[in-house]
Amino acid sequence: MDSEVTAAFELLGNETRLRTVEALGELSAPGEFSTVSFGDLRAAVGVRDSGNFNYHLQQLVPQFVTASDDGYHLSLPGIFVYRTLKSGLYEERDPDVVQETDDPCEECGTPREVWIESGRATRGCLDCGVIDNQYPLPAGALARLPDVDLERLLFERLAFDKLSFLRGFCPYCSGSVYTELSTARERLADPDVPYTQAVATVSCEWCHWYLHANVVGLLIGHPALLPFYYRHDFDPFFDSLTETFEVSVDVESTEPWRLVTTLVAPDDETLRIVLDGSLDVIDRDLTRATGP
Repeated sequence: MDSEVTAAFELLGNETRLRTVEALGELSAPGEFSTVSFGDLRAAVGVRDSGNFNYHLQQLVPQFVTASDDGYHLSLPGIFVYRTLKSGLYEERDPDVVQETDDPCEECGTPREVWIESGRATRGCLDCGVIDNQYPLPAGALARLPDVDLERLLFERLAFDKLSFLRGFCPYCSGSVYTELSTARERLADPDVPYTQAVATVSCEWCHWYLHANVVGLLIGHPALLPFYYRHDFDPFFDSLTETFEVSVDVESTEPWRLVTTLVAPDDETLRIVLDGSLDVIDRDLTRATGP
């Protein structure tokens, strides 16, 4: 490991310093990370000994805290530390949020539910144990929000990450992306979901963040499909693709990969896209609906 990274984590291995980073974030006004005076910052952290507090504060300067004539504010690395503290990932208990959805379980017919467990948002059936979607979702604020739509948060978080991967960069470290297609449907949270003729694994070559999805699910925010979605009043970040369109996936070849995905709208307008092994669109054909 890089010695600079090791040193940075050593600097944060102290409760007073972490409370200082958190206090600088908490004392900030909306739309900025504010500059806070030494006295106000010490009072917020709750350290009586001025000399002791100044020692720990100076250990954070300049890497996590920026000093100026007016006081102190978080540097960009400090902002990332503050965001991590607020994310809820390190809290001992998951937020007690369980929400019922309008979608029935395909196995038993009871409404699916969405909940947070071990830092992941999960949608499934608590009665029969079938899970159809699961993805990490920092949930630090969820228990404090009265009207949060957990299902929408799950699907939008997943959709935005898919879109980032499709554009070729990791949503968390900006690393380059490796795409692998296979027929290994057991990689999916629910191997029995439709359209698993081809399963895509997209992973970051730098930080190794990854996700598995059937090809239809991964294409939900693809630019080649967005005009088609818009014309049919379809929200790609939340609406169900398969409830709005007739969808088919055909694997024409695996060496090299060549996939044909077809979407048919309720008015019979049809979009056909051909994808290669990197999920790049190599052909696109739109057939307009014919009038009476």
